[in-house]
Amino acid sequence: MKTYGLEFVDPETGQFLGVCVIDVTVEQAADELPSLPPQAMPGAEWLSAAVRRAWVVGANPGGQVRIGEVDPILAAQLPRNRLMLEPELAERGLI
Repeated sequence: MKTYGLEFVDPETGQFLGVCVIDVTVEQAADELPSLPPQAMPGAEWLSAAVRRAWVVGANPGGQVRIGEVDPILAAQLPRNRLMLEPELAERGLI
């Protein structure tokens, strides 16, 4: 399993829309392989699965997304599968 942080912004205004933390299993990543183009970079299935999981759990507000793997020590302290907005991120000392 890998843990990803997804940061969402409005593509037109650049307005911050929130962050969510998503766990992705090997099986979920493997399920994404058939939908990827042949030229997809290695590991793209993990990123695709993270975005899909965010939609499934209702934590994806739309817009553009920046995604990255979260350090396991930090990940242990963060809630999963929900959108966190600026006040909560500030309260947690993340911004």
